Amino acid sequence: MVDEFEEFKKQYGRTIVRLKTEKDTHFAPVYVNETVLEGQRITVDHATYGSLTVKWGSKNFVWDLELPERGLFNYNQHVGMFYRLPRRQWKRGLHEHTSAVEWITLPWRKDINPVLVAGLPLPFSNLTYVDALYNRHHVTWDEATKKLREYRLSEAALSNQFALTLSPFEKDSNDVLLLWYEDQAVADIDCEDHKILVRQQPFIQEITDFVQRQRVPCQVKYSAI
Repeated sequence: MVDEFEEFKKQYGRTIVRLKTEKDTHFAPVYVNETVLEGQRITVDHATYGSLTVKWGSKNFVWDLELPERGLFNYNQHVGMFYRLPRRQWKRGLHEHTSAVEWITLPWRKDINPVLVAGLPLPFSNLTYVDALYNRHHVTWDEATKKLREYRLSEAALSNQFALTLSPFEKDSNDVLLLWYEDQAVADIDCEDHKILVRQQPFIQEITDFVQRQRVPCQVKYSAI
């Protein structure tokens, strides 16, 4: 936590952080304006309350200045990979110079689901989107495979590290899905034979551990392309 108000303005002004008021049970993302009023009061843009004036040091407000965790998240039927950039300046809040998102299937979007091509990327000024970076709702293996094979989803994050998507290489079949480790497609899922065919050998142990933790009913095998 930054102790000095001037240091807070310098490091977090014009960035996104999170704030909890005495009326809230959870933190919400806010944009910290540079507008400072008398008595060390600062204005923020809040998704629920609109423009809000916060008195520095008040016990009615609690700040969370941490960036989101690295990893995969679901947003509006897309899977994004959030990561932090090497610090290039003194800004420390969520900001285009401190953070970035890669939409993992974007190069193949037209092959996987042409309906979802539009609308990416999104700016961090979209506070609903930013909330999804912090409060991640991952999909279970069973739910993901069922919805993917019924074409009710085209991609789904299972955890911060793993995601399942339709395969752009098997357009006419829903029997084969792709397993991703972060932003890399690392295995094919043969749904009929219940096999995970790992194409990149360094990921075998990670995938095996994940399958055991999630009790996935599939056999993990290495299969070079």
